[in-house]
Amino acid sequence: MFDPSKPNQRRQPNDWSSQHFETRAIRSGQDPDPTTGSVVIPLNMSSTYRYDALGQFKGYEYGRTSNPTRTALEDLLASLEEAKWALSYGSGTAAAQNLAWLLNPGDEILLSNDIYSGTYRFFTGTLARYGIITTLVDFNDLDATEEAVSAKTRLVWVETPTNPNLKVTDIAAVAAISKAAAALLVVDNTFATSCLLVPAATPRARRRSRDVQHDQVHRRSLGCRRWRDRRQRSGDRCLPARSAERRWSGAESVRLLADGSRPEDAGSGNGPA
Repeated sequence: MFDPSKPNQRRQPNDWSSQHFETRAIRSGQDPDPTTGSVVIPLNMSSTYRYDALGQFKGYEYGRTSNPTRTALEDLLASLEEAKWALSYGSGTAAAQNLAWLLNPGDEILLSNDIYSGTYRFFTGTLARYGIITTLVDFNDLDATEEAVSAKTRLVWVETPTNPNLKVTDIAAVAAISKAAAALLVVDNTFATSCLLVPAATPRARRRSRDVQHDQVHRRSLGCRRWRDRRQRSGDRCLPARSAERRWSGAESVRLLADGSRPEDAGSGNGPA
């Protein structure tokens, strides 16, 4: 939590985790601006931030490493994903690439055999040049999934519902298989969004999600503690970046999820609780 006596911390947002989905969609990460009282997330365009003293700042140093608008989006996504934190990227491929940094030459990925073509090309084409093995699996066939696991399997990549055939995978069952193999499980939540599917509720699942609210807003979120820990150990503070305008637009668009977004709420006349 925020401690005003300690430097280099950003103020922590209000905790809305105990509230309903609709409330979290319009409140999490979107606290009123402490300076102006604005209830809309500010579009922060600053590239640099003032130091209170040498080495002392308010959680932000440079726009490429952190940005208050991106923070608001990530806090919001973490709340909707029921996660402790989230990272936003400029594209889904950027998120996939950062997960791939967890692998070494000779490691194997088990990949859904029905999956977005960009993900397929990245794993089977680009990563293959660096010695990463990709094996295609029908995760709806759990026996075949268990048989596909090898001593080299380090990452299990599930897309559900799949693109384009909308196959739905039993995340809990695949999570159990990946856990037995000591492999990380990634769940690519492309279509359902966090209002219908929360992979974080499944043990060992890492989240990669894309929510498309209209033609111009694409949002990806990723949670991966091992990646973050590795970055911190290496001293690399260059967090994934995307334009402030897109971060602001993405955060604002999430409000649409609270407007009759879930079947059980449709026509009920109940507002956010």
